[in-house]
Amino acid sequence: MWLALADRLEWSYGWSVPAAQRLRLLLDFGYATGLRASELVGATLADIRLDAIERRYAAVA
Repeated sequence: MWLALADRLEWSYGWSVPAAQRLRLLLDFGYATGLRASELVGATLADIRLDAIERRYAAVA
């Protein structure tokens, strides 16, 4: 549901395209990582590392 709403922000709610894209990125990233809102807000670059085979980024728990 929230993705459908985020896809209509530019037309239905008058958001600028870059602002709507940033929100969609944030929602997709939060969903893909499974981070809680407080964890997502408190994350820093030091909390991100490469996985064992250095192909993907993984959040440090």
